[in-house]
Amino acid sequence: MKKLIVPAVEALLFVAIAALAVFVVPDMDRKVADWFQRPLKPLEERRDVIMINVDDGSIDAIGTWPFGRDVYAGMLDVLKDFETEAVVFDLSFLDKSQRKVDEQYLSEELPQVIDEGFSSINTGIGEMLSGYANESLDARDAEKAAGYLLGITEDAKENLNATIGQAVRDVDAILADSIQFFENAYLTLTIDDAYPVDDKEEKAYIGNYISLKNVASDGDTVTYDYKGVLPTIVPFMVRARSAGFVNASPDKDGYLRRLPLVLKIDGKYYGQFVLVPILRRFGNPQVVVSNGFVTLKGCRLDDGSVRDIKIPRDEQGCVIVKYPPKRYSDYNSISLWDIYRLALLDELLYKNVASMEESGLFDLWDGADPVELYQSARSLKEQLSKHGEDADGDITYANYTVYRSAFYGTIAEFLESDQEQRLAAAFGDEEYIHDVFATVREQYADVSESRRAVQQKVKNADEMNPQMSNVDVAIVIGANDVVNPDAINDESSPLYGMPIVNAHEARTVFVLKRGKGTGFSGVENPLFTNDNTVMIYGDAKATVSALVSEFNDA
Repeated sequence: MKKLIVPAVEALLFVAIAALAVFVVPDMDRKVADWFQRPLKPLEERRDVIMINVDDGSIDAIGTWPFGRDVYAGMLDVLKDFETEAVVFDLSFLDKSQRKVDEQYLSEELPQVIDEGFSSINTGIGEMLSGYANESLDARDAEKAAGYLLGITEDAKENLNATIGQAVRDVDAILADSIQFFENAYLTLTIDDAYPVDDKEEKAYIGNYISLKNVASDGDTVTYDYKGVLPTIVPFMVRARSAGFVNASPDKDGYLRRLPLVLKIDGKYYGQFVLVPILRRFGNPQVVVSNGFVTLKGCRLDDGSVRDIKIPRDEQGCVIVKYPPKRYSDYNSISLWDIYRLALLDELLYKNVASMEESGLFDLWDGADPVELYQSARSLKEQLSKHGEDADGDITYANYTVYRSAFYGTIAEFLESDQEQRLAAAFGDEEYIHDVFATVREQYADVSESRRAVQQKVKNADEMNPQMSNVDVAIVIGANDVVNPDAINDESSPLYGMPIVNAHEARTVFVLKRGKGTGFSGVENPLFTNDNTVMIYGDAKATVSALVSEFNDA
């Protein structure tokens, strides 16, 4: 009997050891690894990496989540203004969205078209009745008169149908255009065996254009080779810079400590969705994958040096991330609403300036036409969104930026000038004129402050200023207080301590203005009289176009 007990105990011990190896040791191994990580220095947060948060404030202001894709389109358009290097979406656009009714269009432009249509019909009826009343028409003209009226009503119907068609927007097309316009947007892949790609063209595109190109395996056997993927929808994918996978499994406590940097689909390597833009920033170094490391060979770093970066992998092929000791809310971030709101403010400012022009409030102004500048920028954006750059046709991002800057600069000059007083003296309707100017000034100040706040987050002046002394030419269009060196040089100045762009440190500064007027602060700007400053007075659009042409020909 005793002889039988020993084999039974051995069998139980074997089962216990096997269970320990399968279920306990891997988890314990992770805990030991985490314990050894504690003395190591945590990662440092980079100030030039910003998280755009879909926070409670965004949801309250924009509306129910998920947002329409036109919101992300507006975000990209704003970030393009600030020369943002890249935008990486941690959102999976897996399905086409429904078309969206443009409520603003229905409330503002559709009624105008209806009014114009009925006005033309009423005019035609009035002319016909007057003709019969004064006997210039008689019964013999009835058929001709009826044809005339039918022609007017048919024109009104066609215009109304066309307008109603424009009231429903394809928000996917809007976002696709903005993705291409932005140039450097990165989208997502969800890699999983459960999602085989049936579309041959889509599978070929992902394999040919999204997989990593400059990559080599050095005995890699731990990277799992998947057979399926859920990509972002094709209209977005083909217009983005690239895409990366979002696969990441949290530990049991919910933390994402372990992240795969590379995975495979059908034998081809793909990068994690943040790694992909990092590779481009590093000059597309070769990626060498072994069981123990992902090595980026020949990285061109920000300081100009070139070196290899060797990233260790765990036994499952993941990197272990030790985050900075802070809460998520303390990271460098900005609310999505702060960016999208700027897109709405920009459009509102343009509409009010256009209304001022229609009302004749630019009749005495001999400077550049801000409405024309805005429309020129918008036309360039539409062409860039559809076809990309055409330097021979002056369809370039540089020219788009010129028109955008000139639009804001011209409005600033107009509001700072004596136009309000001249118009009131010429037309006499002082209350109306003063009210309009006050409204537009308030809107311009709101836009300027919002742009400054976003710019300080996205392209902080503190990051730009160390480079200004190495800049050969700085062009200032319309700006005043935000380039006033007294803000850092003169403690008695009301502007002292305000963050500015140190344009005065550039070797040559071109300032484009209508005159030497002060900004909203009322403070004189010594930049305008510096030895390295060239003041160019006149039409900003014509001046900038001439400068761009000179630089292109140089």
